[in-house]
Amino acid sequence: MPVEQAPTLQRYIDFLLKNDPGFLMRLQKGIHLQPGGKIVLNFASLLRHIKSADVTDYARRQHPLLTDWARKTADDPVFSQFHTYYKGALSDIARYLT
Repeated sequence: MPVEQAPTLQRYIDFLLKNDPGFLMRLQKGIHLQPGGKIVLNFASLLRHIKSADVTDYARRQHPLLTDWARKTADDPVFSQFHTYYKGALSDIARYLT
C-alpha cells in the first residue's frame, strides 16, 4: 500500500476498532506472537473504502488463491485461524463474482 493511502488505512483500522469487537483482541494477541505479530484482515472490506479499487477484479484474482490456501490449511489445527479467514473471505468475495 503506497504511503499516500495511509490515511485510508488508518480510517479502516479506526472503523475495525469501533465495529469489530474481536479486532482489538486479535491485534493484541498478534503483537505478542513470534516472529513478529500477524493478524488476518479481510481486504475485501478495506477495498470498499478505496474509491479507485476494482473490487470485482480483486475478487476474481483472489478466489483461486483463497481456495488453494483454504485447502492447504483445512486439516492443520495450527492454521485454524487462517483457514477460518480463507473460508470467510471466499464467502465475502463471492458476491462480487456473480
